[in-house]
Formats: sequence, C-alpha cells, structure tokens
Amino acid sequence: MIGASIVINEAITRLIDYAENTGLIENEDRIYAANRIIEVLGLDEFEETVYTGEKPLCDILAELVDFARNQGIIEDGIVASDLFDTKLMGLLTPRPSEVIAKFNKDYSVSPKTATDSFYKFSCDTNYIRRDRIAKDMKWACRYMSWEFSRFPFRVIFQNPKRTRKPSPPQRMQNSRVILNVCSAENVKAMQEELISLQGRITG
Repeated sequence: MIGASIVINEAITRLIDYAENTGLIENEDRIYAANRIIEVLGLDEFEETVYTGEKPLCDILAELVDFARNQGIIEDGIVASDLFDTKLMGLLTPRPSEVIAKFNKDYSVSPKTATDSFYKFSCDTNYIRRDRIAKDMKWACRYMSWEFSRFPFRVIFQNPKRTRKPSPPQRMQNSRVILNVCSAENVKAMQEELISLQGRITG
C-alpha cells in the first residue's frame, strides 16, 4: 500500500465531485466512495484537495489510469485502460435496482423523459464516452432524389495516446478493409441496389 501524491489526491477529489454533481452519489456517500476508489488504486490514504478550474471526466480518469499503469496494477494498452476506468466508474454507479426504479418513475411521466434521463445517466457514468463521440465525423450520403436513399456514415476515432501502433500485418489487413468498403465497385453496387429497391417499393 502506498500514499497518494498531490496529483492523485486531486484526481480522486475531482472524480468524487463529478459523481456528486451528476447525481451518481449523494454528499453522504463521499467518504464511502473515496474508500472504494483508494482500495482499487492500492492506496492506504487519501486527502481531499482544493483545486481550481475544471477538467473533463476523460482527463480525470486518464490520470488515475496512468497511475494504475505506472504502479503495475494494470497492463499497458487501450483494452486494459478502458476496463480499469470502467471499473472506477462502476464504484460510483448506483445499483441496478436503483437505476430501474428511476427509469420506471421517469417512464410514468413519459417514455421520452425516461429515455432522455437514461441516456444522460449512460453518459454521466461514461458508459457512453462523450469524448470519443465528439471526435466522430458524421455525414449523410444521398443518391438521386429518392427520399429513402440516404445512408448515414460515421468515422469513429479512438484516443491516439492509448492506441498501440499496429503491426505490419494488421496495417495491411486494415487497409484492405477500408479499400473494400470504399471501392468504386461497391459504391456502384450500392447504387444499383438502391435503384432496384426503389423500383420494388414504387412499382
């Protein structure tokens, strides 16, 4: 067991503040939450700190993940990092029975209220990673003037700091996938399928 540095004390404090501000925990849960976090981090003490400015959740978690990696708690790599920050957020997530009860209560108001609330909850717990969604590129591709011939495209980016450089075989394999998806032949096939589908619907 080791003591926490000023940086880690601040990161833990920020994470607990984030959990309280988003409604994941109550003020009375702070000490309980802190004890669970320092146990996972292998620490024997923690002291709340006063900090200035705000940090996004992804940066707070990244500091704690880097600490765990440097201490040998987790292995290097994006999979291990994602699993560990998910574990940290799991310490701050309400029990399933509480989540279900909240959803049912919101649903009694309206289905939209329930789904909107659950989506926010999924983002707040980092199940839906806002930082990665923000990097996605989205656009619609439309053929002809047919209303239904619109396909959404999305390019999903991962954190480059946590992504290992692929080996040559992996790079070749990834290249083949991209070329196959974006080839002119496949685009032409999509156009032909759309024309055929339009004929079946309007025929």
